[in-house]
Amino acid sequence: MPPPPLARRSSRRWAPYSKNWLAQARHRRLHLRGYRVDDIDNNGTNLPDDVLSAVFSRLSDTADVVRCANTCRHWGRVVAKEATILSRALPPLPRLALGFFHTERPLATARTRNRKAPTRPRFVPLSSGARLLGFSGPLSSALSEAVEGAGHGFLDHSRPVASRMGRLLLELRREGHADGLSLCVCNPMTGDMALLPPVPNPGFYACTVLCGDDLDPPRPSRTFFRVLIVYNRHRHTAMRSYSSDSRCWSREVKRPGPKIKGDKLRKFGQGLVLRGVAYWPLMSTVLAVRLDTPEPAEVPMPAGDLSDHPQNFRLLGATPDGRLTFIRAGVSRDRRLPRNCRDRLLVAIRVLQTTSTWERKDVFVLPQFALTYKPAINVRWFGEKSGILLFTLGDGSNNPGAFALNVETHEIEKLATGVRCSSWDNLLGYEMDGASYLASITCP
Repeated sequence: MPPPPLARRSSRRWAPYSKNWLAQARHRRLHLRGYRVDDIDNNGTNLPDDVLSAVFSRLSDTADVVRCANTCRHWGRVVAKEATILSRALPPLPRLALGFFHTERPLATARTRNRKAPTRPRFVPLSSGARLLGFSGPLSSALSEAVEGAGHGFLDHSRPVASRMGRLLLELRREGHADGLSLCVCNPMTGDMALLPPVPNPGFYACTVLCGDDLDPPRPSRTFFRVLIVYNRHRHTAMRSYSSDSRCWSREVKRPGPKIKGDKLRKFGQGLVLRGVAYWPLMSTVLAVRLDTPEPAEVPMPAGDLSDHPQNFRLLGATPDGRLTFIRAGVSRDRRLPRNCRDRLLVAIRVLQTTSTWERKDVFVLPQFALTYKPAINVRWFGEKSGILLFTLGDGSNNPGAFALNVETHEIEKLATGVRCSSWDNLLGYEMDGASYLASITCP
């Protein structure tokens, strides 16, 4: 199947979101059968939207709702508008596309010593995550078809840098091009893709994505998003944001606080977005940047009782009721055990209160993991919808690999085996709930 027209590389350096991949597939099938798409954009009925929503909510399977959403634009708009209500009324859905993306560092060989071997992000699903639209292996089949015509090597050397609400932000590393940072926002479930204008030479940077649900009030738009990047200049730290509405980057804003060291900024990773504000943990406080404004603006945060442990031992999350959470990994020592196996993995969780103090919520030990030294621990990502903490253990652990921890039930699932998991510098979690999925697959 040919890719969406806007996904092809042309004389333009960037493109907005392409049309919905499922809707385009349907339109092409109808065209081959001799139908005109304009003739079937309306279903021909005069039923009001509330009646259609009631009918859809009584269907026996979510797959039937997906088929109805792609029947005509009218039905698609109804499903998108009532996605939250429909996801609750329909039979319970599994955690959709719950897992993580990563790219492995290719080993140097005689053939690839002088050039990078092509690598593409791969998706590793959790056992509780549903594989939809072929969403496993190197990206999804939908996205692969969407970028097939964009030119050979379009996603080669790309790496995932942020994800939120079903959207994935990729950094495109193309050999022979040194015109700045190139980013791409895509929906791996549907194949939607938007190429962003390049950012001139930001060096080390941290970034995150804001979606319509992060605004107050929420904005139910499939194509809306904003991207924030934080990077260093010669004497200060700067910020810029991209809006899908204006399709351009904001002006560069200077951070009023002190400059963040480059080695620390490189390890920031994806920021947590909560009520339109992006957060990253610093040594004794939190970097907060408001993103729901035309230009990014730092929000003052008081110094709190945060640990000064290295960045790979800690990250920020959110509770189901919308409170900021600080998660730290550490070592618990049991002197009753032999000297070479005393240390066990410890997880501590604190919640930010209204008085700007951090209250201890939970501290628990995972006795099945024995550690010989701390650098074996690396916490990666926390899913605010699923409550899943992704972490890796490397050399120095009795059980190296990548793991998913449910912080409420303390259940653990092993996702990958081997010390190589600790070397993944771009492991990124991904989750998409039923409401977001229904809203994303509907006709534009």
